[in-house]
Amino acid sequence: MSKPTIFFDHQIFDLQKVGGASRVFSEVISRLSPDFEGSLGVKSSRNLYLTNEQGVNAAPEAGREARISRLRQIAFRMVGAPVPTRLVDSLPAENRAFGLDLVERLKPDLLVPTYYDPYLLNLKDRPPVVATVLDMITERYPEFYLGDRKHSTWKEAMVKGCERIVAISQSTKNNLIALWGVPDEKISVVPLASSLVEDTSIAVLEPPVTSPYLLFVGERGRYKNFYFMLESLRGFLRKNPEWQVLCVGADFQKDERKIFETIGLNERIHSLSGSDEQVRSAYTHASCVVIPSLAEGFGLPVIEALALGCRVAASRIPVFQEIAENQVAYFDPKDPVELAAVVERECLRGKESEEEIERRKNFARKYTWDATTKGFEKVFQQALANPN
Repeated sequence: MSKPTIFFDHQIFDLQKVGGASRVFSEVISRLSPDFEGSLGVKSSRNLYLTNEQGVNAAPEAGREARISRLRQIAFRMVGAPVPTRLVDSLPAENRAFGLDLVERLKPDLLVPTYYDPYLLNLKDRPPVVATVLDMITERYPEFYLGDRKHSTWKEAMVKGCERIVAISQSTKNNLIALWGVPDEKISVVPLASSLVEDTSIAVLEPPVTSPYLLFVGERGRYKNFYFMLESLRGFLRKNPEWQVLCVGADFQKDERKIFETIGLNERIHSLSGSDEQVRSAYTHASCVVIPSLAEGFGLPVIEALALGCRVAASRIPVFQEIAENQVAYFDPKDPVELAAVVERECLRGKESEEEIERRKNFARKYTWDATTKGFEKVFQQALANPN
């Protein structure tokens, strides 16, 4: 008896050069057990996980950003509104055509879209579809996404039309049930992982900035609550001028620098965007990792920080309490007084014992990519056994 073929499409790999969502599918594809045959509908890519780790052809970069920028300017003048990059970049269309041809030829037993465009649901005589829901933030906080509702419309169509759903946390599953009435039995919870949990070979470099410092990881806008955190900590940082703030993520924009200047912290807030070694170093040398999000689908920085033994202060939101339990210090992300008090307490409570550090590391070791892949495979088997 031949083993079932699982088809993964192109979507998230066209949207991200690197990033948490594309990392998930890259890891699952690379770790599939011999019981399954994986098939990837990507002809060429700019995603580094695929080109560096999966052997996919690298799509040309030369002149791409300038060309897309020009096309978006022309499109803006024509329609009077911002035009998504996907509409002026040919790569997604090329990969979709490649993937659909692959589906036609291989007749896979299961379809796994890597994002929310529901086009696979419309294929004639299609096999079961397993969708993955990363979060319900757009639906819970629509005020952060005004003018960008297609994402949510696609997601709802995908969720209601597919046969099985992977939710990356119990909190995400609860939101699917509460907001869209998705049947409980249709959704399986599969927690994510972090490569920092498993890869102990990455060297720890010198501190990226002068210690002591607070660390913030990831995007800074919208529900991430970064600027509220900064304003809340202004008093602490003024009382303790030796403390710095390091942000792992994109370089600061001009408007961000203006905010830092307004609150008098411009010289003490730094950004870092670098290699795995640099990120590991940023975590390892941090006095406290602060994660003030209003909402998350999972919260990888929490697990990454714990995996490296870091002290963590995080929002008291259901998903963090679900994945981190009692391993972090919690605060109300809308209460500036409590946020500042908890962070200050964590920063100033002195050196920790090796036992405390190892306790956090041991807790995080359950979040591995092998465990995540096994969770996905269990859902694949359920979808194959009960296709309707």
